[in-house]
Amino acid sequence: MSENQSVSAKSALEALGVSLQEAIEIDQSLRRDKGHNRNICICGHPEARHSLTDRGWVCVTTRIGCLCKNLRAVLHAEDVRPFLCKTTGAAGLHALTRGISALALMEPPKKITWTADLKCDSCASSDSIVSIVPITQQGLPTSYATGFDAFLCQDCREEREGVSR
Repeated sequence: MSENQSVSAKSALEALGVSLQEAIEIDQSLRRDKGHNRNICICGHPEARHSLTDRGWVCVTTRIGCLCKNLRAVLHAEDVRPFLCKTTGAAGLHALTRGISALALMEPPKKITWTADLKCDSCASSDSIVSIVPITQQGLPTSYATGFDAFLCQDCREEREGVSR
């Protein structure tokens, strides 16, 4: 085919070595169950927005670039639409917290079900309140999204913040 030649989409696929039937089957397998999946990853975005590629996990939201490196479902939400926020820090600035806040403000308020234990990812304590915190690959808290997130108790968060200074 030469440049500027109009062809059908089916012919274009065939020129790329893919049959229309094969393309449809691949597309359907990639979309499988994504519409009904209401799990939310620790990055704060719907599990359905994550795909496993040959380079690892990729989280693709419509407007927000997410650096998520590892799918980890932590809750199930009645409505996943509010979980398309951007992380700009820890706790209330994290996409996970912002999505939960948006659910609480809906009329009627929507519910979530935790699917992960709310315990510190560092010391494993379930006796303390944990915050959702973006962390570096080395586990140090940051004030920006890195693609790595953790539940940290206040003691571990302060200890790790002291290490990063």
